[in-house]
Amino acid sequence: MTQADPLDSASAEKPDLSVVVVVPAHSNDPDALLEALERQTLAPRLFEVLLVRYGDAAQPGVSSPEVCQTTSALARTSTLPGATNEANDHEFCLRTFDLPGGGPWPARNLAVQKARAPLILFLDEAARPPATLLEGHLEAHERQPARTAILGQPTLATGAADPAFAELASRLHLLFEPERMVDRTVHGWDAFSTTNFSLPSAALLASGGFDIAHFPADVGADLELGWRLTERGWRVLYRADLQCEHHLDANLDDWLAKQVRLGQACARMWRKHRQNSILWFTRGQTPSPALLLTARKEIEAFHPQLQKVRETLRSWKALGNESGDQSNNQLPAETHTFEALRPLRSRLQNIGLLSGLVLELERDNPLAALDRAPRMDVLTSIVVVARDQGSQIEAFLSSLRSSLPKGAPVEILWVDDASTDGSAHLLAQVPDIALLTNARALGLAASWNHALALARGDRLAILDVRSRPQTGWLERLARHGDVDGSSGVIAAMDESSAASPSDAPQTFAQRAQGFHQRYELARQVQSPMVLVQRSVIERIGGFDPELAAGFEMEDFSLRASLAGFRNRRALDVDACALPKAAAPASQTERAWSEFVRKWAGSAPIPVCDWNSLEFSLVRPWSSHSLFAPIPALATRPKEQRA
Repeated sequence: MTQADPLDSASAEKPDLSVVVVVPAHSNDPDALLEALERQTLAPRLFEVLLVRYGDAAQPGVSSPEVCQTTSALARTSTLPGATNEANDHEFCLRTFDLPGGGPWPARNLAVQKARAPLILFLDEAARPPATLLEGHLEAHERQPARTAILGQPTLATGAADPAFAELASRLHLLFEPERMVDRTVHGWDAFSTTNFSLPSAALLASGGFDIAHFPADVGADLELGWRLTERGWRVLYRADLQCEHHLDANLDDWLAKQVRLGQACARMWRKHRQNSILWFTRGQTPSPALLLTARKEIEAFHPQLQKVRETLRSWKALGNESGDQSNNQLPAETHTFEALRPLRSRLQNIGLLSGLVLELERDNPLAALDRAPRMDVLTSIVVVARDQGSQIEAFLSSLRSSLPKGAPVEILWVDDASTDGSAHLLAQVPDIALLTNARALGLAASWNHALALARGDRLAILDVRSRPQTGWLERLARHGDVDGSSGVIAAMDESSAASPSDAPQTFAQRAQGFHQRYELARQVQSPMVLVQRSVIERIGGFDPELAAGFEMEDFSLRASLAGFRNRRALDVDACALPKAAAPASQTERAWSEFVRKWAGSAPIPVCDWNSLEFSLVRPWSSHSLFAPIPALATRPKEQRA
C-alpha cells in the first residue's frame, strides 16, 4: 500500500527545482551523486531530490506485464505501490520511493508525478554534477523563450574499468552524442535525454509522460517523449557550459548492445507514429522486407571489421596492463593508431541500430547471431545417398572424417539405393554410420526422405559421394545458416574443376580465403554439398518423390524460398566435387518438363531458363501446396551404430 507523502500537501513549501534520479533496486544508493548535490551553490531549500528505486534483484530494470498494464499513462502512475520517505541526512530535501517490479521509465513517471517544483532536472546514478550545475540549469531557463528544454554536456570521467574503450569513446564521442553538437544551438526530438536534461514539469504532465507500454527497456522512451513534445512546438537548447561528469564502466559490447536496444526503440516509435524520419539511420526509408534484407547484408559485411576493432581494443588494453599505470586512462603511445578507427564511428553505431530494427521487426538479432556463429555444439545429421559408387566410398569417408571439427556432434546416415556393386556390404562394415538399404532403386528424393525420417540433428547436411569435404566446410556452411534466422538451404559452390582429388584442398583454401564469408541469395540452388536448418524441414517437409530424377534439390530449395526462407550460395565453400557424368539430354528434358509442369503449368519454358520460370512464381503459395510429407519408415536401418 502506498504511504502518504507528507510533502504532497498544498501547504508544503515548493522548491524551484526537482532533481530526478532512478536506480535499480539491486544497486547501492548513489552516495557519490548525493554528496555532489550537497556541494551545489544553489541554496538547499530551492531544490529537492527524488530518488526512485525500481525493479528487483532478480530482474533489474524489467517492467512486469502488470506494471505496464496499470501504468500505460502518467496519470495512472500514482496508483502504483510505492513507499516514500523524507530523509533528513541532507541539507536539501531527499524523497525516496520504491517501485517493486517497475522499470526505469515507470520510475521516472512516478518521480514526475511526485515532483513539487515547476522545473525538473534528470540525472542518473553515474552523474557527478559540479557545484554550479543546478544553478546553471535554473538560470538557463530564465533566459530562454517558452517551450525550451535544456540539455547540458555529459562528459566521461577518468578511471574507467576498460581504459582502452574509454579513450576511444571519449575521442570518437561514442557514449554521449551531445559532445558533437555546437554550443547554444537548437535541436529537435532526437536531443531529448534523461541525463543532464531539464524542462518544466508541466510539459511532462501535459504530455502524459514516458510511454512505458511501448518502451519497457532502458532506452527509447525519452526520444519518443521528445517526438511528442516537438510536435507541440518544444525544442532543445544545447549548453556546453553545463557540463556533468559521468562515471561509466562501459565496454564496446555494452555500448553495441545499447545501440541495438535503441534501434528496437526506434522501430517501436515508427510503428506508433508511422513517420520514416524517426529511422534516421535508414535515411528515412520505410522498413520494408527489402530494406531489412539490405540491413542484414550491411551488418554481415561489416562484422569482420567489428572483430578487428575488438582485437585492437584488446591489444590496447593489454598494453595498458603492461604499463601498470591506468590511473589517468591514458594508453601507451602506440595506440595513436586509433585514429584509423575514426571513419568507422558511424558504421559502428549503425550496425547496432540496424540490428535492433531487424530484431524488433523480424525477431532476429543479426549482430548477436554473427557473434555466436557458427554454433558447433548442435547435432548435425550428415545424409549421403549413393548407388553403385563403391569405388568412391573410401575416399569420401576419409575426406569427411578428417574434415569434421573436433568435438562437434554429428551422425552419418547413409542410404544405399539398391546398389549392385557390393556397396551395401562394404558400408555394413563401417562402424560410425547408420546404414539404410533400399530393396529397389527409389531415386534421390525418396532416399533422402528415408534419411530425414531418422535424422535427429538440428541441422542437416546433404552430401554427394562425389564431394571431397575439406577442413572448415561444416563450420562455414553452419555460419551462413546461423547468422540469419530465416536461412533456408545453404549450398556450397560446385566448381567441378579439379582434375583429381589431390587438387581439391588447394581449390578449397583459395576459395575460402578469397570469398571469406561472402554469399549470394538464390531462389533455388543445386550443389553436391548443402546444409539445411531443421526449421525448414518442419515448414516444408522433405523432397518431392513425384518429380522425375534431375531437379529434386531445385524443387526443395524453391519451396523453401516460397515459404519465406532465404537460400544462400556460400561463395567461401567449395564442394571440391569430382566431375559428374552428364545425364542424357532426353532425361534432363523430361525432368525439366515435369518440374515446369508443377510450377508453371503448360508454359513453354526452355530447359533451365530460370528467369522465365520466375514469372509463374509471382503468386500466393499456400503452406499446404509447399509441403511434401516425409513417410515414416516401417523398419529401422539395417546397420546403425552410435
